[in-house]
Amino acid sequence: MFSLLKKYKNRNTRNKAYRRYKRRMFIEAIELFESIDTSFTIPIRQFGIHALCHYHLSEIARAQEIIEKGLLKYPDAFTLLVLKLNCSIAIKDYKLAIDLAQKLFNKHPKSKEVLFNLAYSLSEDGQIEEAIKIYKKILSMAKTQDNSSIDDTILDSGFDSSFRNMIDINALNNLGYERMKIGEYTEAIENFNQLISMEKDYAFAYNNRGFAYIQLGETDKGIIDIEHSLSLEPENSYVHKNKALFHLALGNDKLALVSLMRARELGFEQIYGNEVEKLIAEVSARL
Repeated sequence: MFSLLKKYKNRNTRNKAYRRYKRRMFIEAIELFESIDTSFTIPIRQFGIHALCHYHLSEIARAQEIIEKGLLKYPDAFTLLVLKLNCSIAIKDYKLAIDLAQKLFNKHPKSKEVLFNLAYSLSEDGQIEEAIKIYKKILSMAKTQDNSSIDDTILDSGFDSSFRNMIDINALNNLGYERMKIGEYTEAIENFNQLISMEKDYAFAYNNRGFAYIQLGETDKGIIDIEHSLSLEPENSYVHKNKALFHLALGNDKLALVSLMRARELGFEQIYGNEVEKLIAEVSARL
């Protein structure tokens, strides 16, 4: 009887933790998970959501510990293996991520999330052409195939049903972005046009299309897109950097420096690297 009561308490606590996670109350969910008696069997879902709580708090090492414990018990659990892949990307171990994604895709050829992570990792590893091929493959896959995120997979419905469309949307945006890296600006603009027709308030699409226009010398179109992107996401450091590039294209170093300083304030370097710092140094030297 005592054992049954403890098992019932575990189940109630686990369900409370799941509800906290859905409400993005990650710290509270973690506290509940850690109060569960581990002498009973822990389901895959608990390992997954517990790890995701730490993942969303950027506590990647702790998330990895939980995932590895889960994989010891459930070595072929797809959700845990995808979480392991996501953690590899989070710590920028792209070689490992590529290896994991390729193995996962061989077993789960309908998973768009696995393919998306593979394309992203290939790009970060410098394999741009291969990444482009994968993004194209994602967009060519039937809409009936798995278009859900790992949150959807573990939680059934995830945070919001709109997340089920985000892999295609992000793949289209990334395809355009990758094409810009190899100088295919016209083709990239076509991708961003398609994306904007699907999601008219997708700030990154306007930002990226604006950058492509600037690279083609169409600065008037470029600044319209960049300003619109800023109206949607005024604290996006990347858009402020692109606005600086617009001013530089017109030879206006003073306005460029203002935008660069704003990008720095908004934490550009922590997310994207030291491009803004280099530009600030170059522009400041000319003024």
